[in-house]
Amino acid sequence: RYYHGYRKGFTNEVDKGVKNIGGDNPRKKEHLSEWVFDWKTEWFRSEIRKAGGDIWFGVLGCGAYVEGNQVKGIVVATPYGKGVVLGHTIIDSTGSADVAIAAGAAYNYTDGVNVAVQGAGLPKKNPDDFYNNTDWTFTNDSDMLDVWRTFIVGKEKHKGEYDIGKLVQTRERRRVIGDYTISVLDVYNNRTYPDTISIHKSAFDTHGFTIDPFFALKPPAHSRVDVIAYVPFRALLPKGLEGIVVTGLGASAHRDAMPVIRMQPCLQNQGYSVGMAAATAFSKNQNIRYVDIKALQKELVAIKSLPGSVLADKDNYPPSMEAVQKAAKTVVNDLEGLEILLWDKEKGIPAITDAFHLTTNEGHKLVYARILGMLKNDTGWEVLKKTVAGLEDWDEGWNFRGMGQFGLSMSYIDSLIIALGNSRKAEALPPIIRMAKKLTPESRFSHFRAVAIALETIASHKGALTLYNLLMLPGVTGHSMPDIQTAKKLTPPGNTDTSTRNNSLRELILGRSLYRCGDHNGLGNKVLQEYAVDLRGHYYRHASGVLQMQRQTKQPDVEL
Repeated sequence: RYYHGYRKGFTNEVDKGVKNIGGDNPRKKEHLSEWVFDWKTEWFRSEIRKAGGDIWFGVLGCGAYVEGNQVKGIVVATPYGKGVVLGHTIIDSTGSADVAIAAGAAYNYTDGVNVAVQGAGLPKKNPDDFYNNTDWTFTNDSDMLDVWRTFIVGKEKHKGEYDIGKLVQTRERRRVIGDYTISVLDVYNNRTYPDTISIHKSAFDTHGFTIDPFFALKPPAHSRVDVIAYVPFRALLPKGLEGIVVTGLGASAHRDAMPVIRMQPCLQNQGYSVGMAAATAFSKNQNIRYVDIKALQKELVAIKSLPGSVLADKDNYPPSMEAVQKAAKTVVNDLEGLEILLWDKEKGIPAITDAFHLTTNEGHKLVYARILGMLKNDTGWEVLKKTVAGLEDWDEGWNFRGMGQFGLSMSYIDSLIIALGNSRKAEALPPIIRMAKKLTPESRFSHFRAVAIALETIASHKGALTLYNLLMLPGVTGHSMPDIQTAKKLTPPGNTDTSTRNNSLRELILGRSLYRCGDHNGLGNKVLQEYAVDLRGHYYRHASGVLQMQRQTKQPDVEL
């Protein structure tokens, strides 16, 4: 079942073909947005065969054949042994940019800076099921141990059911660094490009917390608000490599932009478009990077995979100085125009700084100071310090939520705390520590995260004892899963459980912050060492990444 997505063009051809494949069979779905999964599999199989394509079963892509910077083939593991399949153009639709990364492409994913990732799951499967959506864990599907853990725990979770799904339901995977990387504000500001290859339609369905400073200030809109995003061909071309193009979740985009880009109808159209580009490159014996994009767009417009407007589209970035200056005035009204100010920071930060100094309105000064603080500019830090020092208690806050997560993942006070911490001023510590002491085991996850980020950014030993005391609160530690028995024991029933992630994220982020502040009684190191052997791949990547980074630098970057 489609949830969102642009459903014209090739996707419409797919949907009609799948619906008609079963004649009057009672399993047929009434709407094109739903389908019988084995019918869709058969439709693709039969269409590939009609076009003269071969389908190899029981084969895994496990590497890339590269000469210089030219990708010339894929290394495959087959029932008959290992080999290489050569190709003029390699299309990496693995969903994780596996072939491109094997060829040497750089990529973004969870690491020592960032532990944010969209929720994943594994569903039950009963006869004639056609839609079982889950979100109860994090899974790194390029980590064999983590995938194994997900299947073992999933089987335990769904015991008594007929079967379980065959693919882990991950929504976020490794993203290649391309010739261009799509930002959150490119999507939010409806950026257009001369080389648009696909159009995408969805809401910011984040399945977890966001890390872009813009969303820390102005959360994504409600689920019913769809956004149109254009993807340029450059975002599918791995930087520094020739002869390869990456589609789907492996495309070059900021992780917070991916919820709008990852919808299945849009990616079906994208795959078709890339296939056309590769066929054109082969027929003209040219590198796919240099295909005539306008000629390709005309063909895609003709079948409605793209709207006609793309033929005349130009890049609408950067915003004009007039637009930035106007936004600097209107942003004090519920952050109106913030997306313009942050889209072009070279113009936006000076405009906000000037407005901060010129205004005599204390409320407006706080608005500007909070924005600047989230951008790691300390111009208004004294205003932030005074505001935080005057707080009586925390606001509502946010606990981790996967399924149905739209809007804020951080409260207003959380953002004030982080903005103040970004000043890196030792004088900012007392009000932050005072607020930290108000936290209890029942306090929201976002409050713990805000304190941790603020203190580790300042990175003073004076914050270590506070973080140690938070970790020593009842129930805060002891949530790592070093073995499968513990993983099964600590994972409760339910298709959308968030408790394990709420607990583990809180413990890991507090432990990381304590470690970066110099540690106390070795507790920060202990927490990181435990998660560095956790079966859950993203926690392992983050904890081991923090330990590695700390050995190399005194002031590592801090994720939001």
